[in-house]
Amino acid sequence: MRKKIFLTAVLFILPFLLTGCIRINTGRDQGGVFKSFNKMEEWEQKVFVSQIKKKKTTIANANIANIALNPQDSNFIYLGTKEDGLYVSFDGGEKWSSVLNKKGQVESVAFDFKSSTIAYVSMESKIFKTTNQGDDWEEIYLDANQKIINFLAVDPNDSEKVYAGLSDGRLLRSLDYGKSWLVLNDFGNSIEQILINKNNSNIIYTATISKGFYKSADQGKSWEDLTKDLKFSGIKKFKWVVFDSTKDDALIIATKYGLLKTDNGGKNWQEINLLTLPGKVDILCLAINPFDANEIYYGTKEALFKTIDKGKTWKTISLPSDRAPFYLAVDNYNPDVIYLGVAKIK
Repeated sequence: MRKKIFLTAVLFILPFLLTGCIRINTGRDQGGVFKSFNKMEEWEQKVFVSQIKKKKTTIANANIANIALNPQDSNFIYLGTKEDGLYVSFDGGEKWSSVLNKKGQVESVAFDFKSSTIAYVSMESKIFKTTNQGDDWEEIYLDANQKIINFLAVDPNDSEKVYAGLSDGRLLRSLDYGKSWLVLNDFGNSIEQILINKNNSNIIYTATISKGFYKSADQGKSWEDLTKDLKFSGIKKFKWVVFDSTKDDALIIATKYGLLKTDNGGKNWQEINLLTLPGKVDILCLAINPFDANEIYYGTKEALFKTIDKGKTWKTISLPSDRAPFYLAVDNYNPDVIYLGVAKIK
């Protein structure tokens, strides 16, 4: 009888113990960052922050907004969350530390391509800058209209030039490392991404949320809507865009329609076949192998997808989390390594 009472007590207490573990972030929750060492075939959760005696602190509850790998050292990573500010890792995600001391959503992170110590971060309507790998931060811009600064980009060939895309459609540019800013163009629609061609930084791309994908070949003096004459349904409803770095000016763009590629800077587009019909899937994140453009990865709220032949065949991979895949990042030096940030979809 005593054994039965003891077993009943254990079964009664156990769920509360497990629930308590999740609340203090022991790593059993399914948020934060996952890392694959074999191109998404297997995943390891990387959420450790610190441990004092038996108390472990992690970011296992964090919802991830973005992941930025340093272009000079891919083990040096900034991790932007949706509620808990900015984290940094110097060892490929094995340990994370909170930096910037600001709660809230990190909208964008941009490294200086010439200096591994300099980076820019946007949170809500502010831009912050560090010159010492995140130890100290300076607020360098506050938008007078209180608009969200969705995306930041640094010219890969000229670090003085920093770009910011705002939620009201304004594209800002600084010519002095972020000290002063001017409006370069107003697209009248929320700017979601900015890409600068590393082979020719006169070429700039901006993606708006619902009015098209634009290109400038003269550093922003004039712009062309590359989706204007495309007949694909949902083409202007932007999701994601990545450079194909194996060519001079090639991209893959994800829209409500699906995936399209161009090998000549948007003059011609070809559809990349998916396992689903056009317009039937909501692509949440997109990445490409920087050394092999045949390898493309994307995620939906149901699964991850991978092709090694540029879309002729696809492999479906189960998510390592009950949260949605929100950001994919391929290691700049070892493309076998891929990072996945997950988040709850509101």
